[in-house]
Amino acid sequence: EVHHLSGSFTQGLNEASLFQDRYSIRTASQWLGPVLEDLSLANSQITIELNSATDNSLIDASIPQPRLVHAGNFQAKAITSAVEKIRQSAQSMGRILFAQCIELINAATSRGLPRILLAAEASESFITKGTDILVVSLVSELGFHSNPVASHVQAAEIDNQAVNLLALISAHYTLDSPEMQSQLSTAHFVAVCQVLGPK
Repeated sequence: EVHHLSGSFTQGLNEASLFQDRYSIRTASQWLGPVLEDLSLANSQITIELNSATDNSLIDASIPQPRLVHAGNFQAKAITSAVEKIRQSAQSMGRILFAQCIELINAATSRGLPRILLAAEASESFITKGTDILVVSLVSELGFHSNPVASHVQAAEIDNQAVNLLALISAHYTLDSPEMQSQLSTAHFVAVCQVLGPK
C-alpha cells in the first residue's frame, strides 16, 4: 500500500480498472491543439485571399519603372485549402466528442456509472441508446464531409482553364459541418447531463 495515497480516490479504485483517464480525455490537448492551429491558419488564409484577389495581372505603376507584381490571383486554391482545414477540424473535434460520449455510455469504460447512464431499469428508457446511434451517425457524416474536394479538379471553359479550384464546392460542404458538429456537441451534453443527474 502506498501510504501517502491513503484516502485518495486513486487508492479506492478497483485494481482491474485503469488508474489513468482514457485517451479521449487524457490526450485531448494533443488531439485538439493541431485543430486550433489549422483553424488559425485557415483564418489567416481566408483574410489574405479576400484582400488580394484580382482577375488580371497586378501592375505596380507607382514607381518610375512599373513592374508586374503577379499575373493574376483568382484561382482560390488558398480558399479551398482553408475551408478543407475547417471541415477536417470539425471532423476531428467531432471524433473526440464521439469517443468521450461513447465511453460515458458504455459500462465497460465509464468507471462504474450505471449501464447506459440510467439509474432505473434499462428497459424503461432508451435515451442514451438513441444518443449512441445519433453520435455514430453524425461522426460518420462528418467523416464523409471531411474528404478533400481539391483532388477532383478538372479542366474547364474548353480547356482555357487547364486548372481551376473547386473552392465553392468545398465551402458548400464546409457550411454543413458546423451544424453536424453542433448536433454532436448537444448529444454529448445530454449524455453528460445524464451522468450528473441520472433519472
